[in-house]
Amino acid sequence: TDAERWRCRAAKFSIRYDPQSSPIAQITEPMACTQLLFRPLSDSTVEDFVKFKVAVAGTGFIGPVHVEGLRRAGVEVVGILGSTPDKSQSSATEMHIEKAYASFDELLADADVDCVHLATPNRLHFKQAKACIAAAKHVLCEKPLAMNSDESAELVRLAANSNVACGVNY
Repeated sequence: TDAERWRCRAAKFSIRYDPQSSPIAQITEPMACTQLLFRPLSDSTVEDFVKFKVAVAGTGFIGPVHVEGLRRAGVEVVGILGSTPDKSQSSATEMHIEKAYASFDELLADADVDCVHLATPNRLHFKQAKACIAAAKHVLCEKPLAMNSDESAELVRLAANSNVACGVNY
């Protein structure tokens, strides 16, 4: 029935939710960039979707690429974090982003942020992805997810036991 299986068209991909097989929505078509949608794990309807607000951590080459891709997909980017407060502010000004965070902790504490895109140096991915999960923020991490298989396994375990969506961008 429609209550058990439905599809919602969003940006350039579809999401299928089947409560009989999994509490997690599955991406069923390839996508060029991510437009995140959330369906509360309850008896709500398709109309209950909420559009996520995203913050991007990283102002080097790939951070602005995420900002551009998110905007083209219709996703609101509410904040950005650079390696210094000055880099955060200059990037926010240059890309017309409302908030420039002084620290990763400030980003995680922002109640407006539903999802974090990690476009930071590889050595930071594990610590930052783990902090996002602990803060109940959805997270999309640039590759590599972590620096070794033990860290990756821990993130997979944490994500499986959380109520957030976690992914790696390839």
